[in-house]
Amino acid sequence: MTVLNTAYGWEEGDDIKVLEAGGITIGAYQVETVRISMNELGGLSGDIVSKVKVLLGEYQDAQDRMVELNTSADGKVLIKADVLEWSEAKGVQYSPEREVMRIRGLLYQYMASCPLFSGGADGLTMLYRS
Repeated sequence: MTVLNTAYGWEEGDDIKVLEAGGITIGAYQVETVRISMNELGGLSGDIVSKVKVLLGEYQDAQDRMVELNTSADGKVLIKADVLEWSEAKGVQYSPEREVMRIRGLLYQYMASCPLFSGGADGLTMLYRS
C-alpha cells in the first residue's frame, strides 16, 4: 500500500480527512487512490498542499459548528410558536451546510486529477469511451 509522503507537508490522517471532506466512502481502494494523488499534488506544489490543509481545517470547523447548532437546544423541541418574526437578511447568512459545499467544491478542484474526485462535487463520474 502506498504511504502518504509527509515530506510534502501532509500529516498522517490527512488522506482520510480528504475523503471525509470530499464525501467519499472510505475503503482500501479509496485510501490507496487518494494517497497516490496527494503525493502527486505534493510533488507539484507545496502551496497546493497548504491550501488543501486549510480546507481540511475549515471543513472540521464547519462540522463542529453543525454539531453545536444541532445540540444547542438542550434537548428541547419546538412544538408551538405563537409569533414568527422575519428579519431582513443583509447579504448571505452563514450556514455550515453551505460552508461544507463551498469547501467540497474547492477540494474537488484541487483533487481533480484523482479518479475519486473526477466527477466533480455533485458526485457524478465521467465515463470515457476507449
